[in-house]
Amino acid sequence: MIFMKRVAMLAVLLAIALGIGLLLSSWSAENQVNKNMQTLFRLAGNKDWKRVERMVSDSYRDQWGQNKPQAMASCREFGQFFLTLEITGTGHTEAGGDSGNWRGKLNFSGRGTGVGELIFSRAGELTEDFVFLWRKENWKPWSWKLVSVSQSEIVFDSQWLQ
Repeated sequence: MIFMKRVAMLAVLLAIALGIGLLLSSWSAENQVNKNMQTLFRLAGNKDWKRVERMVSDSYRDQWGQNKPQAMASCREFGQFFLTLEITGTGHTEAGGDSGNWRGKLNFSGRGTGVGELIFSRAGELTEDFVFLWRKENWKPWSWKLVSVSQSEIVFDSQWLQ
């Protein structure tokens, strides 16, 4: 009887340890960057700019010289050219500690206005990777924020959006 209680106690402890291990691995830097990328793709595709904005760091700065408010204004501006939009990506993540990046190709599909269709066409011609840089902003495992985006082939002057 005592032996059975000890075996049951050991089984419970192993289950708890396994649960904690799975929970901690889901909070790993790499997993958080991947999860946030998928969420970002979905929210941007749905043009849910308020929720996208919450994913972007206040210290955001991109290769085009945009800060967070400017980048969000650009998203809203470009978003109006799409009736439907789906964004998917194939890439890889390098992450550790409090920072990480996702590097890869983005695929855009859906229906757009004339300008939107032109953007779809041009996006399909891009050969270089997009790079999304993420940083964990505090002690909370879910506090990852987007701090920068780059793609060397995309050139525009953010002033034309204002």
